[in-house]
Amino acid sequence: MKRNVTKLIIAALGLIMGQAAWAQTFTQGALSYTVTDADAKTVSVAKASTELTTGDVVVPATVTEDGVTYTVTSIAANGFNGAGNLTTVDLTATQITTVSDRAFYSCGNLTEVKLPSTVTSIGNEA
Repeated sequence: MKRNVTKLIIAALGLIMGQAAWAQTFTQGALSYTVTDADAKTVSVAKASTELTTGDVVVPATVTEDGVTYTVTSIAANGFNGAGNLTTVDLTATQITTVSDRAFYSCGNLTEVKLPSTVTSIGNEA
């Protein structure tokens, strides 16, 4: 009962502040996706917190969850941070516009990131 009350208080505070209390996030394989705009059906991509991302990663242009197809439009802040065994990331199939801050920070074995021409913003220490 106490946990439910706490969740309700957190949700109410989020609404009062004009923010969603919880962003929808889902995992497919070694990648995690967070809905950035439910109406436009867009998501940001990151490594899944429960999986160690290694080797070559190809990020798809779209992902489908619960019957809804989302377009991948950004790499989350710290999205692949610490994925020390990651060697290449291919984003050419995507329509990403933003590579957020520290997206590939501390990826010591990363040798190549293939970006699409749609990228308009690359964050600090990306």
